[in-house]
Amino acid sequence: FVEFGKPTAVVSEGFYWYNPWSTDVVPISVQSKKWQGKTLAYTKDVQQADIQFALTYHLDDSAVLAIYRQYGQGWSGKIVPQVVYQSIKNVIGKSRAVEDTINNRQAVASLIADDLTRRLARHGIVVDGFEIQDVGFNDQFEAAVERKQVAVQDAETARNKTVEIEERA
Repeated sequence: FVEFGKPTAVVSEGFYWYNPWSTDVVPISVQSKKWQGKTLAYTKDVQQADIQFALTYHLDDSAVLAIYRQYGQGWSGKIVPQVVYQSIKNVIGKSRAVEDTINNRQAVASLIADDLTRRLARHGIVVDGFEIQDVGFNDQFEAAVERKQVAVQDAETARNKTVEIEERA
């Protein structure tokens, strides 16, 4: 409830009596929300990564009044994006492109989720889940990774042929 412009109380679902001349009812959802976004971040080895992600979160019941007083009804857009982008850039910045971001995507997502949980809890927001949906790099880097993988496969094939020739001899 907001009485004469001042947030005064939080009530749960149900039927309530109030004075419509002095009091307004401001609905604020505490249901889970899903936000999908995209950001650029640099890895530890200075590769630009294009990260697509999904975050599921909700407002903690006990924080509704404080959040409304500080941010209003648009709390989600004022808090969540800046915290999420900062967490992603911090964690990706400590990760190597191929070894961590590509090969251990789940571990990196887990580190981001832990960081987000800690940071958003300060604002009364609970993280329900976080996932990295896609990681992309610039074309030159992806081509270099592909060439390296082909070279590794060629070396393994040559090694196998050498072993086969030695066994025949």
